[in-house]
Amino acid sequence: MKILWIHMENFKCYRNERIPETGILPKGLIFVEGENSVGKTSLFDAIYYALFYEPTKDKAILGTKDMLVKRGEKETIVEVAFEIMNKYFVVQKQHGISTPLKVVLLQIDREMAEKGELKNPIKIAEGLEDVNKKLFELLNITSESVLSTLIVNQGEVQKLAEAKGAELRDIIYKLFHLDIREKLKRVINRKMEILDEEWEKYKIERTTENILEEIKEIEIEKETKEKELVKAKNELEKIEEKISQYPKHEDIQSISNILTQIQQTKETISKQERIIKQKSETLEIKELTQEEIKDKILEIEKIIQKTNNNIENLRNKRDKVQKKLHSLQRDLAEIKEKIKKLESHEVGHEEDFTCELCEQTMPYSKFKELVESKKQSITNIELGIKKRTAEKREVEKQIEKESNYINKLKEQIFSLNNVKDRLDNLENNKKELDKKQNNLITQLKKFKVQTVDQLSKKYNVENFEEFFSIISQLKSDKASLNASISHLNKTIEKLKQRKNQLEKEIDKNKEKEEKQESILQEQAALKDVEGVVSSFIAEELISNRLLAGIQQTTNPNINLFTRGKYSEIYLEATTKKTLRLSVLDKEEEFVKNQEFLSGGDKAAIGLGLRLGISELLKQIRPFKDSPHNPPRMDIMILDEPLGSLDSERRKKVLEGLLIQKKFSQIFLITHTNVREELRAPSIRVSRTEKGSSTAYYPAPSKIELESEE
Repeated sequence: MKILWIHMENFKCYRNERIPETGILPKGLIFVEGENSVGKTSLFDAIYYALFYEPTKDKAILGTKDMLVKRGEKETIVEVAFEIMNKYFVVQKQHGISTPLKVVLLQIDREMAEKGELKNPIKIAEGLEDVNKKLFELLNITSESVLSTLIVNQGEVQKLAEAKGAELRDIIYKLFHLDIREKLKRVINRKMEILDEEWEKYKIERTTENILEEIKEIEIEKETKEKELVKAKNELEKIEEKISQYPKHEDIQSISNILTQIQQTKETISKQERIIKQKSETLEIKELTQEEIKDKILEIEKIIQKTNNNIENLRNKRDKVQKKLHSLQRDLAEIKEKIKKLESHEVGHEEDFTCELCEQTMPYSKFKELVESKKQSITNIELGIKKRTAEKREVEKQIEKESNYINKLKEQIFSLNNVKDRLDNLENNKKELDKKQNNLITQLKKFKVQTVDQLSKKYNVENFEEFFSIISQLKSDKASLNASISHLNKTIEKLKQRKNQLEKEIDKNKEKEEKQESILQEQAALKDVEGVVSSFIAEELISNRLLAGIQQTTNPNINLFTRGKYSEIYLEATTKKTLRLSVLDKEEEFVKNQEFLSGGDKAAIGLGLRLGISELLKQIRPFKDSPHNPPRMDIMILDEPLGSLDSERRKKVLEGLLIQKKFSQIFLITHTNVREELRAPSIRVSRTEKGSSTAYYPAPSKIELESEE
C-alpha cells in the first residue's frame, strides 16, 4: 500500500492543504519536519480519520467530531488517495458540527492517480458501514491493529529500549495483544463475579428441614381450623332452624309499619275533627256538611255583591260632591284674583272707574259696592267648600265601612273553604284508614290470626319490640357465624396455599442445590482454564515461538542501524516469567546485557526492535496451523523516534531507514532539518496566522544539493 496524496479542508489546525500540491507522494522514507506543536501529527490524524474514524469508538484517539473541525468553521473534509495491489482508490470523509459523517470510497484509473488528479471516479461504496467493510477487504487490517502495529508514538521507542524484566514483557504483550492473561483473568474474574451473583440468586434462604417443620405446624393448625369450621356449621344449622320457626323479619316489619301508619292516621283524623269543631263554633254552625258550607258561601257571596253595589253608589255620590267641590274652589280662586286686580287700581272719590273685565264705566261709589260684594261672595263660597268637604268625608267613611265589611265576609268564605278542604281531607284519611286496616288483616291472615294480640300470643311475645329483638338476635348470631365460617374457610385456604408454596419452595431448594453444584463446578473449571492458558501463553507463545520471531525480524534492523556493530538480539524468558534483553557485540565478540548499553545504543536497538515487532505483527499467526493472512497496509508512521540519538547515530539510523524494503512508506516525524543530511523527500509544516501550512519537497538531486551549497 502507498499513500498518494492527502487533502484537508478545515481539519484541526489546517484550513485548505493538499500534500503534495501536485503529483503524488513517493515510496520509501518521507520526513515530516517542523517545530513543535505546528501540526505534524495532525497530518496522520487526517489519514486515520479518512480510513478508520468512527465517532462512537475513536473519541479517545482523535477526539469528538467537534474537536476535528477547525475553530470558527462549520464543516471539515478530508480526502486520502492510496494505491494497493496496483489499484487506485480515494476515500472522502466529511462531517459538520451538527451534521453526521458522510463517507464515500472511489476508484480511479492509474493514469489519473499517477498525475494526482481525481477525474471520472467510480463509486465503490458509500456510507460508513459499507465503506468500512470495503476498506477492510482492501487493507485486511483493523484500526486497533494499525494503532499498535504501524504507528509508533513519540517516546514509545525510548520506553521500549529502556524497559527491563516485567515491564519489557508487558510492553511486548500489549503490542502483540498478548496481555491475554490479564484479559483472560479479567474475563474469568468477571465470570466469577457473575457466578457469585448467580450463587446469590440461587442462595437458599431457608433450609428444607425448616420448611418441613413449618409444613407440619400448618397441617396441625389446618386440622384445628377444620374442626372449628364443622362446629360453626352445626351451630349455624340450629340457628337457621330457629329462624325458620319465626315469621320473617320483613313480614313483622311490614305489620309493624302498618300499625304505625294506622295509629298515625287515627291521630290525624282526631286532630282534623277537633279543628273542624273549633271552626264550626267560630262560624256559629252546629254541624258542618259540604252542602251547608256551599249554601253558606253562596249566601255570603250575595251579601258581598249587594255591599259592592252600595259601595259603587257611594263612590258615584262622592264623585259628584268632588266635582262641586272643585267648581267652588275654582270660583273662589277667580273671585280672589278679581278683587286683587280691582284693589290694584287707584281711583279718586270724584273719578269714574272703567272695569277691565266688562269695560263698563261706573262711579266710585259703585266701584266700592262691587268690591264689597265680591268679598261677601268669597265668604259664601268658603262656607260651601267646607260643607262639601265634610259631605265628601262622610261618604268616604261609609265606603271604607262597607269595604271592611266585604273583607270580613271574604274571610268567612276563606274559613269556610278551609273547613271544606279539611272535610275532604278527613274523608280521605278515613278511607285510607279503612284501607290500612284491611291491609293489616291481609297480613295477619298469613299467620292464620285475625288480630295483633293473637299473633303475639301465637309466638309467645309481649310486643313487636320483643319480636324484633328475638329475630334481630338470631340474625346477628347467624351473621356472626357466617363471618366466622368465611374467616375459617379463608384461613384454611391460606394454610393450603402456604403449604403449596412451601412445597414449591422445597422443589426450588432442590433446583438451587443442583444449580449451586453446577456453579461450583464451573468456577473450578474456570480456575483450571486460567492456569492452563497462562502456562500455554508463557511457554508456547512467548518462550517457544514469539521471542524467536521477534529476534528474526529485529536482527536485520539492528545490524543496519548500528552498521554491523551489533548483529543479533536475544530475548530470553526467565523462570519468573519476565524477559531479559541482550545483544551480540560483533566487534568485541561477546554478548552484552541491556544494562551495559549506552543511551545511543539503546535508542538504535529500541527502534530496530520496534520495527521488527511491527514487521512481525504483519505476518504473525496465532498457531502453526493458522492460515497466513497478512495485512496489506504496510506504511509506517514514526513520531519523533530520534530524539535521544547523537548526530552520528541518527545518521546511521536514517541511512538504514532509507534503504529498508519491508515497508512501502515510512513517515518519520521530526523537528530537526534532515534535508541537508540525506537525499529524501520531506513535508515541512509551519504555523501561519490562518493556521498550519505545509510544503512538500521531493528528494533533492546531487545537482540541487551542490547548488544549495
